[in-house]
Amino acid sequence: MCLAAAGVLAMLAASRAHAGWREVTSVTERPNATLDVWGDGTFSLGFVGGGRGGAYLFVDGGVARKLNAFEGSESVGTSYQPDTDCFVSINPYGQRTSIGADGGVCGGVNPSTPIYYPDEGFQRVKQVPEGGAAAVTIGSQQHTALLSGAGIGVPTDTFESVVRVEKGSSRDAPFGVTRVGSTVYSFIGFPGASPDGKWGTLNPKGETPWFLDDPDSGEVRAVELFAVEGASFPFAVLGAKHAFIQGSNNASSHPLRVVQPLQAGEELLALSMNVEAGGDGGYGFGMALVAQADGGLQVMSPVPMQTQALAGTVWQPRAVPPELLKNMTTRLMQVACHGAAFCVLSAPGETVHNLFTYSNDAAPQGVVLDPAGRELASLVFGERTNTRLTFLGKDTDGDPVRLTTSTQRSSADPWSVTPVSAAPGEPVVMEVSTGSICKTRQAGSFEVVASDGLGAHDVRRSMPVTVLHTVPPEMPPVVRADGSVVAPGQLAGELTAGGSPLTLNATADRTSANCGWWSKNWRRVSTDGPVPTQDGKGLATLVPPRFFCEAGGRDYQYQLDVADEGNLSNSQRFTVHQKPWGAPERVFTTDGVVLRLRHGERLELSSEGSHGCVSAPGFPGMVTTWDMRLEDGRVPGPEFSIQKREGGAVHDFPVDATGLVLQTSACQPPARVRVSATNAVGSERGQSSQRELLIESAWSTLTSKSLQVSLNESAQSLWVDSTLDCEVERALRADLRLEPENASVPTRTASVAVPGEWSLMDLECGSYHLRAILEDSTGSSVEQEELRMVLPGRGVSLDPQPQSGMKAVCGQGASMSLSSLVTPTPGFCQTPDYAWTYASALELEQVSEPDGTVRLDTKTKDLDALLGGAVRVGVTASKGPARTELSFDVPITVDPFVKLGRRTELPVASETGLVGVLVELTNTTACDVSGVRYVEHLEGLAYVEGSAMLDGQPVAAHWEDNALQVDGLLLAGGATRKLSYVARPHLVGERRMWGEASKGDVRLSQSEASEPRPPGCGCASAGSGPMLLVLAALGGALRRRR
Repeated sequence: MCLAAAGVLAMLAASRAHAGWREVTSVTERPNATLDVWGDGTFSLGFVGGGRGGAYLFVDGGVARKLNAFEGSESVGTSYQPDTDCFVSINPYGQRTSIGADGGVCGGVNPSTPIYYPDEGFQRVKQVPEGGAAAVTIGSQQHTALLSGAGIGVPTDTFESVVRVEKGSSRDAPFGVTRVGSTVYSFIGFPGASPDGKWGTLNPKGETPWFLDDPDSGEVRAVELFAVEGASFPFAVLGAKHAFIQGSNNASSHPLRVVQPLQAGEELLALSMNVEAGGDGGYGFGMALVAQADGGLQVMSPVPMQTQALAGTVWQPRAVPPELLKNMTTRLMQVACHGAAFCVLSAPGETVHNLFTYSNDAAPQGVVLDPAGRELASLVFGERTNTRLTFLGKDTDGDPVRLTTSTQRSSADPWSVTPVSAAPGEPVVMEVSTGSICKTRQAGSFEVVASDGLGAHDVRRSMPVTVLHTVPPEMPPVVRADGSVVAPGQLAGELTAGGSPLTLNATADRTSANCGWWSKNWRRVSTDGPVPTQDGKGLATLVPPRFFCEAGGRDYQYQLDVADEGNLSNSQRFTVHQKPWGAPERVFTTDGVVLRLRHGERLELSSEGSHGCVSAPGFPGMVTTWDMRLEDGRVPGPEFSIQKREGGAVHDFPVDATGLVLQTSACQPPARVRVSATNAVGSERGQSSQRELLIESAWSTLTSKSLQVSLNESAQSLWVDSTLDCEVERALRADLRLEPENASVPTRTASVAVPGEWSLMDLECGSYHLRAILEDSTGSSVEQEELRMVLPGRGVSLDPQPQSGMKAVCGQGASMSLSSLVTPTPGFCQTPDYAWTYASALELEQVSEPDGTVRLDTKTKDLDALLGGAVRVGVTASKGPARTELSFDVPITVDPFVKLGRRTELPVASETGLVGVLVELTNTTACDVSGVRYVEHLEGLAYVEGSAMLDGQPVAAHWEDNALQVDGLLLAGGATRKLSYVARPHLVGERRMWGEASKGDVRLSQSEASEPRPPGCGCASAGSGPMLLVLAALGGALRRRR
């Protein structure tokens, strides 16, 4: 792969006096505008002097011939054929003269035969070396451009009029001529404010106008046409007053355009350029004369370009030796160059300092500068660097130099190039970046080509690139045994006395630059500490001592030295801390010992191990940690006692103690206890020690008769017990199963701790078979002998039935059946035996009937004395061990015997709307009743205060919550009492009255038809009854009266 960057740099240098420049002092006449160069050192110059005009032919820098054939006129054009050595000159009137090597006429040119007869003469005639010519006439109103396919050096006249310019007369109208194939081209510039002109062609014959709307550039002052290899049309460089214009006759592909303006105040005087002698290094050579703003003269040259078509697009000032430059003035108005080797400058009309020549003698050279401007003889870079290189072209003659740089490198070469700048006329600047390498090596090269426009001068230079391995390898990561990486400044690791070795491993197989390792070695820097053992691949192992008896520990320094395959090295230090003390010895010198204990025995455990630093200053002491676990992982329970050796009970593990004292109990269950113990010094713990304790038990063996089952006194549960000792400690459990003989009754099961109780309250009565399995905490189990049991069922319980009460009858007292007061609970298979008790303020007697029922009677027959009384009844029901007690109050009640009657009265003359009401209370028995309360309820009416009368006499009455209450009435047997009162009906709403008579909580009166029934009572009702009809009629009468 070739990465190339090209650029052109022009450097004007004068390393020796004159450096190819020479002032020609042999011409004493005044040169005119005719100046033609035919080869290196060979040129012709028109002149005027001594009243005559003529032309010089210079060969090899000296005057070879002089033509003075034209009196009163001057040469406007010349032709020289080196092969025939024939020199021809033409005057403004088309007359030619020639001179050969022998001093005679040559080329068959007849001096008396003009090539053309212009009206006012020729301005200038220019010959094309390859054949052809152009002539521009001086006319009063126009210029005429004539083209010839042969030129002026042939016997016959071959000029044809091609271009007519109607732009006025001007003796210095610039023009140029060249040949492309068989076609001769010309371009003539017009005077004016902007670049203007016209192309002319011969074979075929034609003209094409051209104009560039650019007033800043000014009119065209100089024209140079040249052929480009491979192009069928000519290219041109036009020197406008203030700019260089470059392009071609083909406006579509390469139009004429301003390529470089001059500096402010500068004006172009003349130019000459060609591409004939260029090579691969660059094309374009010539000179331009520029008048500077301060009146001085500036000589410029084109920078060689990579193609002929780009020649003349970049121009740069060039240095002229000061001893010559002081003689050059803006009178130098003509310049002509041949190939890329020779130029001539002339000052028309001047007699001194009027002719200068330049020979391109020195070849250019390319140099490379570092960022500090120092020239580099070789290209050597350090790895992982960025270096800016400046490539310069130098030429001792001062010619502009095109410098082309490219790189020859492969994709594996450890460097790359980034172009920074490479514009024509500027240094080629490149940024070289190098990567990482493992060894110094030469990798690729820079190829530099310098050209001053002359192919024979092209200089090619190859500059090999060397990349130095200068970057030491980065330290590889150091990894601990747990895979963690040691961070910079971090403690590399800790050594624990008596612990595992510390490993530090420089793990990387290759460097960060992907280089191989030459070596990775560890060494101890400290004067003491463990010496590292190594595997030769970066792994260091540090073995700690068994004990380290220095409080606070100590830090050791270790160094890792590495070298890569390029023999560059690096190192890094690491700190390792040695911790003090180390792990103590094991608690038990012999592990795995099994100790057997019988119940009631005592065992003492203590540490048998020690530590090697017990006498060292600052030793923190040793702590022993104990742990005891049963086989299932539980901490041993209260079945045996554990004490610290130094005192204090142990209830949980783990625990710190100097030793343990274990005391088993008389009812000690069998157990397997694992003892673990660890000695520790500070945070350093020793290895765990193990002991196993087998605790034997004196428990009696389970048998098929060990279980005892009995029905408790209440017959509500089974009591489960055993004949064994240490029942609680053994955690006895019985799995019970009651299978009924009645197949329709479900089987019952239970698991009961022994001793314990199994509730049978919801069990059906009947015969059952009891099956049982007895099991203890050791997992031993024995099936027990089967038992047959008759169970009473749910047991005895009673539901009270006091709603039947104790009925009183006038003249007969009160009586009730006791057995009707309770009902046995359903599901109890047997009829219980009852025992009764009773208590009351009344005298009672118990009577047993022939059918077995028990009746309770009052001794008093006085109805008034019985009403409101009650009896406290107690009953005990039992059947076998089942027994229950119940007590409750039984009130003395009576069937209602007071009949109520009611009627209303409305006075005929009354306007008040009041209603009179009469209530009759009739005792239907023969017994007197005192202390009767009567309550009259009014709905839709209001009682009139003070209107109550009893048997025609005022009576105290209480009105509240729509009820009228009269207390303390005496109702004689068979008598009627009359209660009257006045009420005021409400204007709207239903009206209703009813009443009730009672003594205490016992109702005496019968229900009225108008009395409301409790909701949901299920009783039949006749509606509001007669009283509501009466009140409705009463309300209608009241409304009519109003």
